[in-house]
Amino acid sequence: MIAEQLNQSIDKFYADKIRVSPARSNQASQLAWPIRHLVLKRVAWEFARPHTATVQRRFERGIELENYFLNHVVPNLPGVKIFSRALPVEYKEFEIAGRIDAEILIDWANGKGIYPIELKTLQYMARYLSPESFKTGSIFTANYFHQLNLYLLCSNREKGLYLLIDPVSFGTRWLEMVLDLDEADKILAKCREVNGFVHGWDKKLFSVEDVQYLPDCEECNQYCQFQALCGRVDAVPDTQSIDLERV
Repeated sequence: MIAEQLNQSIDKFYADKIRVSPARSNQASQLAWPIRHLVLKRVAWEFARPHTATVQRRFERGIELENYFLNHVVPNLPGVKIFSRALPVEYKEFEIAGRIDAEILIDWANGKGIYPIELKTLQYMARYLSPESFKTGSIFTANYFHQLNLYLLCSNREKGLYLLIDPVSFGTRWLEMVLDLDEADKILAKCREVNGFVHGWDKKLFSVEDVQYLPDCEECNQYCQFQALCGRVDAVPDTQSIDLERV
């Protein structure tokens, strides 16, 4: 009985931290999502299905691991220094905003430079041998690719780095990223289209029926928070379904 109550208390502890809030820009960490999803994140955020306490735990684990590696591991690598952390980045014309995890200064005998880095906590690292392999994974790993690529574009840098961390084994892998201008141009075009739809609701309230005026997604993603709003209640697990009422 005591153990069960404690289990419930911990679940509630994480559940109480869950917040659904509006995206005030095209978030650099979300750019692989379809146009409809990106628009809804900004104008219909109240209809989003909140993530679960399990997902909240994963978020917090990722933050803890990021802090550990930036505080205790990366600064102690030979010839490596933390140059900046949590660096805000934006591209106002396309309403893109984000925050680079860190920039590191590498000062080696064979070269010196400053590189933006993104730390990503994920298992099955063997699947990802290059930044391009992120694009063939899930929607989440595709986001990884576009996120750092846009950071490079916005910060006027040619190269960046991923630090992949296995949350179970603490295994790590560094991947070098070179700015891909063709992919960046595609994302900028997408954001321009998103912005056009978003500003169609300036000073107006988004209603359930308005979703029909947004482009259909090529494929409905099972992890999308807006399935119920789009009429895909059948695709939403019963335990995660939501009411179509503004909160």
